Amino acid sequence: MPKNLMKTIVAGIAVVLGLVPLVVRGPFTLHVLFTIYYFIILTCSMRFILITGHLNLAHPAFAGVGAYATAVLTLKYGVSFWLTLPVGIILTILLAGGIGSITLELKGPYFFLVTFAFAEIIRLFLSNYYIDIFGGLTGLLNIPHPSIAIPYLFKFTLSSKVHYYYLGLIFMLASLFILYRLEKSRFGQVLHGIGQNQDLSRSIGINIFRYKLLAFVIGASFASVVGSLFAPFNRVISPGEFGIPLGTLILVYLIIGGTGSFGGPILGVCVLVPLSTFVLAPLGPYNLLFLGLAVIMVLIFFRDGLVGIPQRFLVRD
Repeated sequence: MPKNLMKTIVAGIAVVLGLVPLVVRGPFTLHVLFTIYYFIILTCSMRFILITGHLNLAHPAFAGVGAYATAVLTLKYGVSFWLTLPVGIILTILLAGGIGSITLELKGPYFFLVTFAFAEIIRLFLSNYYIDIFGGLTGLLNIPHPSIAIPYLFKFTLSSKVHYYYLGLIFMLASLFILYRLEKSRFGQVLHGIGQNQDLSRSIGINIFRYKLLAFVIGASFASVVGSLFAPFNRVISPGEFGIPLGTLILVYLIIGGTGSFGGPILGVCVLVPLSTFVLAPLGPYNLLFLGLAVIMVLIFFRDGLVGIPQRFLVRD
């Protein structure tokens, strides 16, 4: 697709999304749309490290770091929401840098298992230690809404679903823009090369460990931002929300959408979140069974995910 045409389409989609609250006023629908934006950032940022060949199941834990940084600082210390965002990112960079420097040399399933263990360590830490700060298993309640204020002039609190819709939309568009530009840059091309053949990349002088660590930290930082957005939106957070079930759900959206292209995770989330919410919700726990079967079908019949279906049927040798 020509670049000018693609830019026009993207700009048109952004304008349409900006007009949605003028047409859709139902708070539940806006809640679902915010959830879609939330998962789009999570899936695309998880894919950013996946293209190097590493599956990071600690991704939800980094979202939890951002969520708890925002919740604790705003609720207990009165810090502005906007200041808690960089705090959560800095904490996440330190944690991701530490765990990545230890584990990114691991091959095969070992990296997956270590990040799985790390996610559980974070969940257990938040559940059992410093309960007066983190709230234990119950978590934290009544997290304050963000506000925009100029001292002695005005203060505007973002409290409605419409406010959060636009907040989520802005952060999603900004995140996708940054991740897309990174992936299409020389840095992103090196990451793809590492994922395809590490030995070849190493033979031409690429510092594989440094590139993988940067990708790991960048992806984790976006997860932290998502957690910081989720905390005031939901107003209640607990350790269990950022554990392995969330990581599995992100992975399902990623696989079904397609891991091979930037648009795959976006398509997977846009299809599966509304489907699970409006169609499969009456099935209760069998909802997860459907998603599991969908993953199996995609892996067997559509290796490229949903995003690859048009090419498979329209393009002929």
